[in-house]
Amino acid sequence: MQSNQKKISNLFVLSLIIIVCLGVIIFEAAQQYFYIQRYQLSIEISFLDLFYSQTRKWLIWMFFAIPLWRYIQWLVNQGELNKTLIIRTIGIILALLVSVIITMALIEIILTQATVTTLKVWQEFIVFFTFQKLPIYSFGYTLLALIFYLYGVNSQLTIQLLKLSDLKPKDLNSYYQSKEPNDQNTDVLKIKVGNTYKIVSVDDIDWIEADDYCVNIHNKSTDAIYSMRATLKSLETILPNSFLRVHRSAIVNMDGVEEYKTQGSGLIRLKSGSEITVAQSKLKSVNHFFNQKTG
Repeated sequence: MQSNQKKISNLFVLSLIIIVCLGVIIFEAAQQYFYIQRYQLSIEISFLDLFYSQTRKWLIWMFFAIPLWRYIQWLVNQGELNKTLIIRTIGIILALLVSVIITMALIEIILTQATVTTLKVWQEFIVFFTFQKLPIYSFGYTLLALIFYLYGVNSQLTIQLLKLSDLKPKDLNSYYQSKEPNDQNTDVLKIKVGNTYKIVSVDDIDWIEADDYCVNIHNKSTDAIYSMRATLKSLETILPNSFLRVHRSAIVNMDGVEEYKTQGSGLIRLKSGSEITVAQSKLKSVNHFFNQKTG
């Protein structure tokens, strides 16, 4: 159910972008056709010719919006915006605009079979498309970046570490469907997913692995895996001290460790049977944890 909601919302955003672009294409083609007819610039060009030409140009624009979408996804996961990230975003948009203009010029040269000279390419294509398209394309990418960012932030999860006693009655009903009532001081994660919440007992978490822009929370009591959109960094800051980052892609509940092998880069075997490699950069913190525990 959760996956279907995500697909529907993605489809809605994509459909909205396509509808807006289609409206702009029709408007630009109609505007260009009006000026051609008004000032009798050509009698051979039809509205459909102009529509196809504008569609081709906007498809190029949309193609270069794909890396912008990927970049904004990365930006959302960086947390709070700062001056450096904003400047970098402006630079990305400018680079995409240059790529769009150059690609449009090359395609038009190929389609029109124009004689290519450096001066002609610059004056008749690069400069022309820059004055004709750059303002609206710049506005379009800026607006698109803002939409992508707001959509991404809205999709991010709100994660809280609470006591069982802090949960609302409706959350408790959901929690008790899968568990018997526990000590009211039990730590739980309340995770917002869209308009719903998941309640996960911290004691039941075996380990957590990163999976692209999501995390998979492995439950040790039922072998369940909860997959949700979050980052290990966001979880690392709120989980109790018994949870340790042992790898860039793994956080382990150290209370569930059955064996720790120090050979090579290090290996943790959990009571559930799962084995997690310890990164070289994390060996010191893992060794320190066990030294404190046994000291």
